[in-house]
Amino acid sequence: MLDKQFFGDDKFRDYLDGNFIAIHAIRGKKSGDELYKQYNVRGTPTVLVAMADGTEIDRIIGYGPPAD
Repeated sequence: MLDKQFFGDDKFRDYLDGNFIAIHAIRGKKSGDELYKQYNVRGTPTVLVAMADGTEIDRIIGYGPPAD
């Protein structure tokens, strides 16, 4: 659902790519499982915003309306 609502939206994707480094962590893949563990992600979808050093700034859990 997140892929369709947000990451698949060209306007949102342009903003994301111009301002952030996006990482799509998938449970069941080694790199995804490591991030889930590192940030104690308990449910999906979770959107996590972190500083370059890994310090968490914000976390959004669950689905919401599409971004304007």
